[in-house]
Amino acid sequence: MIGQVFDTPDDAYEFYNGYAFLYGFGIRKCATHKNKTTNEAYLRKYVCNKEGFKDLKCDGSAGEAKKRRRDLRTACEAFIQISKGKDVKWSVDAFTSAHNHKLTASPTKVMKHRSHGKFHRSLVCKSLMLELGEQQKHYKGREFYGLIKHFQDKLLEDRDLYFVVDLFDDGSPRNIFWANGRSRNLYIKFTNKFMMPFAPFFGVNHHRQSVLFASALLENEKQATFEWLFENFLKCMFDKHPLAIITDQDKAIGNAIKRVFPKTRHRFRS
Repeated sequence: MIGQVFDTPDDAYEFYNGYAFLYGFGIRKCATHKNKTTNEAYLRKYVCNKEGFKDLKCDGSAGEAKKRRRDLRTACEAFIQISKGKDVKWSVDAFTSAHNHKLTASPTKVMKHRSHGKFHRSLVCKSLMLELGEQQKHYKGREFYGLIKHFQDKLLEDRDLYFVVDLFDDGSPRNIFWANGRSRNLYIKFTNKFMMPFAPFFGVNHHRQSVLFASALLENEKQATFEWLFENFLKCMFDKHPLAIITDQDKAIGNAIKRVFPKTRHRFRS
């Protein structure tokens, strides 16, 4: 975030508001500092909409008590600050991402924040929500939105992350493929260059879904190599032996399993 450059303060506001939409909070404009001589703004600050507290003591000009809504602010300190450089561009020179309140998880609730109201009414937003399945029955798109948001979050940390989603006509997900930057880099470095055998360890979670536990690139497919692999897998997994292992009908793998995992049930893949 630090060092991001924008042509105008409005561009910076839209950028931060888009970031806030993904993460589940609203924003508002907070402070503007101007040059006393030219009266031109040189610093601006946009904050989480839960920043500070409202002044509940002030009444109307005639002294009558004002009707007030419940104050929902929590003195949140999340913000972005931009300053104007000599090249007339605006750049981010301060940023805090930590919030002291629960973020909004549901997309439909996120759009109720005032800063997202205009976007919510736009054709772009309606099209996006249709793609995410927000109009479908039984909240089909809720989990899908969470998945897309997860990938968007990971993109901030890993610019080489790759993911693609194949959709049904109603906007619900059909196929999803992804690979992080490290995996893509390993594929280019080792798999293509050295043609090393790839050994993935897969398991099944409580939803009967496949889970990747670990991966390895091996020199060869000899028994000694598999024994080394299984021994290090065991060390990595806190010396917890697997209950069962399913492999191809390879004699070297079978012998290695008998030596390293003697109490594990070994079955061949049909």
